[in-house]
Amino acid sequence: MSRFFAVLFAVLLGSAAARAEWPIPTADGTIWQYVLTREGEDRPGTLTRQVFGPKDPAQQNALRIETAVNGAIHSTEFLKNPMARPRLLIRR
Repeated sequence: MSRFFAVLFAVLLGSAAARAEWPIPTADGTIWQYVLTREGEDRPGTLTRQVFGPKDPAQQNALRIETAVNGAIHSTEFLKNPMARPRLLIRR
């Protein structure tokens, strides 16, 4: 029985590695909102993270994620997925 689970685990791990997708939701426009509480402040704030997809189809393995605190942009992160396969873009 343990051999069965070992084989099943190997198959699942192999299929997950073969897909090489992002570990988080990455659709363009995806938004996460969190309640931000800081020590010494009376009212909680809002922390918002938004995903922006690439404008260039050749850059499908890169994402821009903006973090805003109470509506003001705090930081911008550029994430690259090194496991993603480059997609062939054919223009006619």
